[in-house]
Amino acid sequence: MDDTTVSLSPFIFNAVQNNYIQNFSLAFSQISHFAIQFFYILATLEICLFGIIWALKQQEMFGLFIFKIIKLAFIFFLISHYTDLLDALVNGLAQIGLGGGNEKVAKLVFTPDLIWHYGFDSSISLLSLAVQYGTANLGMSLIYLILGFGTLLMFALIACQIVLLVVGFYLLSLMALLFLPFGSFVLTEKLFSTSLHGVFKAAVRIFGLIVILGVGIGIWAAQAPGAFAQSTTLDKPLGLFMATLVITLLCWKVPGLLAAAVGEFGGELFGKTSGESTTQSASVAVSAPPAAVTQVAAASNLSASTSTTQSGMPGSTSSTSSGSNVNVNAGGSGAGISKLSQNMSELTRAAKVQKEGISRDTLHKLKASFKEILKEKN
Repeated sequence: MDDTTVSLSPFIFNAVQNNYIQNFSLAFSQISHFAIQFFYILATLEICLFGIIWALKQQEMFGLFIFKIIKLAFIFFLISHYTDLLDALVNGLAQIGLGGGNEKVAKLVFTPDLIWHYGFDSSISLLSLAVQYGTANLGMSLIYLILGFGTLLMFALIACQIVLLVVGFYLLSLMALLFLPFGSFVLTEKLFSTSLHGVFKAAVRIFGLIVILGVGIGIWAAQAPGAFAQSTTLDKPLGLFMATLVITLLCWKVPGLLAAAVGEFGGELFGKTSGESTTQSASVAVSAPPAAVTQVAAASNLSASTSTTQSGMPGSTSSTSSGSNVNVNAGGSGAGISKLSQNMSELTRAAKVQKEGISRDTLHKLKASFKEILKEKN
């Protein structure tokens, strides 16, 4: 921290960010060595577990084994070339955000002190004007004091947002490097996917900041900020203040909105279990019996119970109900349905007799039948 001074200067933010990045760079090399060793342990456990499941299931799982080897090779590649992939990710998003535009925006990511060149001198000159007016013109002194200190504060907030996103990205990437080996083991794959998701969200935040600053630099250049004097009209520092206020709000709000739109990894990245094979479950389709057969069976049961009830009534001999003789042709289509309708009507009458009892007309007919039988015997 030799280049970090106590006094306020345009280089204070650059010094703070560079010190963090240097410390993180040293930590990347140490954690990468530890991550590779940890990967060997988890990969061995994964292969052993897969072999045990293969032996227990006794199924053809050679294809899954090949896919698992590819998965482990992919994770090893990520750990070995992690820093290079991070640089490619950040540089790629920066190039997309620039779109072939101003190259100064790309430098702002790693040198946030450049942002002060658009407002530091202007803000200091406004504070100097506030001191010059003093008590002689208290109104102008107060206006220049608010504009100068407000503009200086907003440029400082933009520089703080740059340092926050860049340092946060490297710190999150450093933490993700610790969780990369967990992707090789089936029970800890969620740690792997979640950490990578966080790295992508942090990179998208930097992308959004670059896009906002790319447009903001053009606005500041149009305002032509510089050292203000007493001859400068009030509309110029006021326009710089309002433009910087809008850009500051966008720099703090838009990156979070873009990061929230980044979704997680879809589906199962490496499968659900270590040796799970896709088995097709045999579905047994049970067809319902035809409606005609069901109704015939119900009619037969009801008619049989009706004849039993009538034969068991006191004062009656072996009386046979017409509804008990149900003839159904289950194989026929049209004739079976007509027979079924006739038997159902007879069954309805038999059920009514069973419910209400024998009517008087039936009793008279029975008496007449007995009398004729007695005359024939005599």
